Order: sequence, then structure tokens, then C-alpha cells
Amino acid sequence: MMDMSDFETPKPAPSFRRPEVRTFSCPDSSNVKYIAFDDISQTLLVQFINGAKYRYENCDAELYEKLRDAESVGHTLNREVIKKPGRHPYHKA
Repeated sequence: MMDMSDFETPKPAPSFRRPEVRTFSCPDSSNVKYIAFDDISQTLLVQFINGAKYRYENCDAELYEKLRDAESVGHTLNREVIKKPGRHPYHKA
């Protein structure tokens, strides 16, 4: 006869953490619709009002927060990211 001691206690399944992605929309911007930031890959995804989407690499949380808190998202994005393609390589998403 079997008793409960014959069974191994099941181990919990490993938890898989989805990369943290932070987003914000830009309803007051005439050029930017929304911005998303992936903490793991250090990548910004920007969708423009015209529908175009671009991924910018080598971006950190500080840059994301600067964009999120900016008075003008488009101006800050242009100054800090777009005009620095050597620092933030990009490609169309």
C-alpha cells in the first residue's frame, strides 16, 4: 500500500519575469503619439502621429524619464535622441 511519503513534494514552476516595459502617451504632442521603454534591452520605441515607429538603442531609464517629464516631448526627443544617431542607433520598427 502507498502512503503520501512515496510522493515527492512538487516544486514550484520557475517564474519567468516579463521584461519591464514602461509607456506613456503624448496627447499634447503634435509629432509623437507614444513612447515605450524596455528596461532589459535599453530600447525606446517611439510611435509618431503619422504612424511611423522607430526603435532607438542605448537608451537608459534616465533618458526615458526625461522624455516623460518634458514640457515638449518632441523637442526633447529630437535634441536628446534623434540628433545623436551615433549614440542612439535606430531602425524602423
